[in-house]
Order: sequence, then C-alpha cells, then structure tokens
Amino acid sequence: MPAVEAAISTHALTLFSMTNSKFDSDFNELVAVAQASLAAFWEAGDPLARNSAVDSRIPEIAQYGVMSPGKRIRSVLTLACGEVLGVGPERLGSVVRAVEFLHASSLIHDDLPALDGDTLRRGRPTAHVVFGEGLALLGGDALIGLALESVATDPVLDAETRASLVALFSRAYVEVCVGQALDLRQTEEVFRDLTEVERAEALYLRHKKKTGALFSAACASSALIKEKGKKSTDLSNFQAFGEELGVLFQITDDLLDATASTAELGKHAQTDSKLGKVTFTSLLGLDGAARAADQSVLRLTDLIAPYGARAEFLNSFVGQIRERKR
Repeated sequence: MPAVEAAISTHALTLFSMTNSKFDSDFNELVAVAQASLAAFWEAGDPLARNSAVDSRIPEIAQYGVMSPGKRIRSVLTLACGEVLGVGPERLGSVVRAVEFLHASSLIHDDLPALDGDTLRRGRPTAHVVFGEGLALLGGDALIGLALESVATDPVLDAETRASLVALFSRAYVEVCVGQALDLRQTEEVFRDLTEVERAEALYLRHKKKTGALFSAACASSALIKEKGKKSTDLSNFQAFGEELGVLFQITDDLLDATASTAELGKHAQTDSKLGKVTFTSLLGLDGAARAADQSVLRLTDLIAPYGARAEFLNSFVGQIRERKR
C-alpha cells in the first residue's frame, strides 16, 4: 500500500474517536446555542426598522436568508474552536451572528441569476424567487452591514478586539467575493489554456477564497478574542485550519453534486457542470477528488494535533465533513 494511503487508513481509525451519537449530541448542543443567539437578535426588535408607509421588505428578506433550515456549520465551528481555546459562548454571540449573516448574504447573492441562477436552496425557493432579484440583492447587502455592526457594537468585547474582528470579517467577505469572481471566470474553456498544475492551483485558490475564507474567519475569531485582538500562533493555526476545512467542504460538495440527487441535496444537483464550471470532480475525476479529500483530512488533523484531546470534537467534525451525504 502506498505511504499516503497507509497514512490515510491509520488516520481513519482515529478520526472518529468520538462516537457518532456523542458527536451528534455535542453538535446539536452547539447548534442550539447558535440558534438561540440568532433568535434573540430578531426577537430584540426590528434590526432594520421600518420607518416608511411602504415596507422595504429588507428585514423579511434578511430573516428568510438567515433563519432558513441550514446546518449552522460555520457557527458550530466558531463555538467549537472557542471551546478549544477557552473562549465561552457568552463571548461569541456577536461572532456567531456575524458568521451566519455573512454566510446567508453570500448564499442569497450566489443564487442570483447573474451568478449561479439557482432557484432552490435548502429545500426552499431561493430569495430572488420569493422576493424578486432586486430586493434579494439588497437584502443580501443589508446582511453584510448587520454582520459588521454586530461585532462592532458588542459590549462584551473590548474596543481593540471589536476592531480586529471587524477587520477579520471584512477581509473574509472580500475574499469570498474574489472567490465568487474566480468561480464565474474559471470555465472549462479558460482552463484549456492552463497546464495541469496551473488548473489544480487555480481551483484550490478559488475555493480557499470562496468557501475557505469564511470558515477561516469563523475558526480564528476565538483566537482574536482570547488575545484581545492581537496576532498569535493560535490565530495562524485556526485560520489555516478553517481555510483547509473550506477546501474539504467544497471537494465533498463537488462529489455529492456529481453523485446525489436534487431531493437528497435539497438544491439542484449538477448545477456547476450545467454552467460549464470546473469542479474537483471534473478536473480530477471521482476517484481523484476522493483522494484529494482524504489528503485534505490529513492536513486538517495535523493542524489541530497540537491541541490534543481538546480538539476531539474538531477531529470528528473533519470526519463528518468528509463523509457527509448532503
């Protein structure tokens, strides 16, 4: 057996050190914390106050995007990394909201006809189908402002930490936009002029930005809070972990898109291939993409190895992402 495959098999024995039932229980507890933080935000009053006789519908669109039946993976990561670093949920409320607001914004924009043009998300009509293209665009924009406002005005955090978090999430969203632009431009036609190495590098870069940037900010936020806005080894480790986890998430997403049905995914299957976009499966094939995912798992487990038993949940989380079915 080749050395890499042997290493992958060894890791597979320890990756699920936490039983599935224990992982599910812990995951659901963190989801409940995130959901409570989001619900409290909306229940506290209209964050986008109506002050006109004509309703803008922006609050409704924002809530439709944020409170849709998603998995809350990014906010769970935020809370789980906080546990590893000793940063409790009472200090992460604004960060959880910011992560979910930015993610919802990116999905609303991603589904627009000018980008992916998708009409189904999480088993429901996408925002532009329900509210119209113009209002959906503005609702997604408003969520960016709400995300930054959430951390900028958090009374639990000191001023330096708040400023560092605003910078972290602002840069993350810029990277998401760059990644989305690469997603638009990296067509099969463009890739024909690149070498094999250039194709792989371009695809990894696109997903480190489009998906990995927000994962990275979610994971790194606790390190900033722990060190009151200052850089640290923990910050570098968790930024790298989140970025790589975003790549793994996208590889498995491409694998699922190529093999699962629309009903199983809760969104239209094979959208990227229909749009002529290059994916990990179209570039590497199913077997090659699966090997790339396994190698990503190795990199991720190495990144959190220094945290030992404290990272048990994160280790299992990596395994769950690799084996997810939707």
